[in-house]
Amino acid sequence: MRTIKILFLVKLFLLGVTNVNAQNDKVMATYLYNFIKFIDWPVASQNEEFVIGVIGETPVYKELEKLVAGRKVYNHPIVLKKFADATVLTRCHVIFLPDNYSDKIDCILNKFKLFNTLIVCERSGMIKKGSAISFVVQHSKLKYELSKTNIKNSGLHVDNQLGLLAANVE
Repeated sequence: MRTIKILFLVKLFLLGVTNVNAQNDKVMATYLYNFIKFIDWPVASQNEEFVIGVIGETPVYKELEKLVAGRKVYNHPIVLKKFADATVLTRCHVIFLPDNYSDKIDCILNKFKLFNTLIVCERSGMIKKGSAISFVVQHSKLKYELSKTNIKNSGLHVDNQLGLLAANVE
């Protein structure tokens, strides 16, 4: 009987962790979509499909897929693309780098330094390595860090309102 109770508690705990992770995936997808509204891309970047690239397998992709379906930015459709690896990335307006691909940040920065690309990472602290935005968990809540310098270096302009909700702004 004791073993059954322990197994039940473990299962309940794992279910709670799964629900928290699923909720964070939805929140990340919502943040990613809303970041677009607070970043100004050069006019030349607005004359094409608006591409959000996601590297690797992540549940955030599925949430983004639901969220951006049929939506437009600058009167252009949002196109969501999944890339197997950072080495096969094509031009994107936004690149989302899941935690398990964070070690590819240098490759992405080198590849996109001449493009106006917003790089968003799932791992905290990545703004120090060059990303524009990094997600962090503080007090059990998903938040983000923002680097105005890295955004500016990407040839983009950030609305100051985006910094108001950030956990950290550099």
